[in-house]
Order: sequence, then structure tokens, then C-alpha cells
Amino acid sequence: MILFLAVSTWRQRTGGGAAGEYVETLLYWNRFFGLGMLLQPRLAAARQALARLPITVQALLPVGFFAVIALVYAVTSEAQYELARTLNGPLGFCMLFTLAVFARTRIAVLGAVWNEAWRRLVLVGSMSMTLYLFHLYFVSSTRMALERWHAGTPLAVHLVVGTLAGCLGPWLLFQLLKGSPVFHWSIGSVVSVRKKPVTVEAPAGDLAAMPAPKM
Repeated sequence: MILFLAVSTWRQRTGGGAAGEYVETLLYWNRFFGLGMLLQPRLAAARQALARLPITVQALLPVGFFAVIALVYAVTSEAQYELARTLNGPLGFCMLFTLAVFARTRIAVLGAVWNEAWRRLVLVGSMSMTLYLFHLYFVSSTRMALERWHAGTPLAVHLVVGTLAGCLGPWLLFQLLKGSPVFHWSIGSVVSVRKKPVTVEAPAGDLAAMPAPKM
């Protein structure tokens, strides 16, 4: 937040050019990323607490957050749009988080087919976090490049090229860095480390190696 205010003040005084606009945009949205990093270690405990609530309360929570989001937009004027967006960002996360807890609680009792569907949904979700966190870098730079290349680029071109860049860029980034624990930490995911089974060689003869007893 401090860096954003510093860069924003500098741009107001000097203009800053395209590079200044790009840095200001990234810092503006990264305050939500910083909030996510702060909350991530506490999400598991929050999920467990929500899962213990009555199912009716679990269902009403995301509906309530959606109502508050709509109310914020309804009571704020156009001049306060940035304030509304700042408030509704965390509220939107709370709505989706409570909705996910509710869906997981219900699916857990519906059998193997639904649990397999949930597992696949979680796999897609792990990728969507990368898309959510990094799409802005690629969408913003693509928009600025198009405007530099041809001022007044048609909206349809912005939508098509920007969407492709916003999806392919984070996907390529994920493929390049998915083996890095630091990268997984930075996006709030956990790397599952599978330990290789320890084998104990047979003392003699043709006996094959035997797995070590479980402790």
C-alpha cells in the first residue's frame, strides 16, 4: 500500500509515462495479493470452523456476502467507485470461500462420483489461482502494447488478444515454475512431496527386496 501511494504520488507530479502506469497498476492490485498472503495460513482453521456450522447457516453465508456486495455498489456513487471496488474485493473472496466450504460439505455425503468430481474441481482451482494472481500482468502489458502499436485498437481485438494473453501467460508461468517450492508458497499452494518407499534387501538367495515395515 505504501509503495502504491508513493508511485501514485510520483505519477501525479511527473506523469511517469507508460512504465509508471504499469507499475502503479500492479501495485494497486497487489494489495489484495498481500491480504491473501496474510490470510492464507489461517484459512484451514477458518474452513474447519465453517464446516462445523449447521448446513443452513453455511448456505446463507455466501448469499449474505453477495447481498453486502450488491449493497455496497448500490449505496456508493460513481465518484466512490474505487472505494466500492476496494471493499468488494475481500467481500467477494469471503463469498467464494464460504460457498466452497458449503459445496464441499454437501458433496462429501453424496458418494464417490461426486467426490471424484470435487477432486477434479480442486485440480482446476489450483490452476485458477495462478490465473487469478498473474493474469493482470499479461492483460495490462498486452493492452498497453496494443495501444502503443495502434492507437484506437478495436475493442474486439483487445478482448480476444487480452483474454488469450491473460490465460496463456499464467499457464506458461506455472509450467516454468511449478517445480519451485518458493513459487508454490507465493501463490498459497502446497507442494505434495511423496516419499519413496524404503526397501530392505533380503539376506540371501533369490528373495526379492522386501519393503520396510510401517512404523
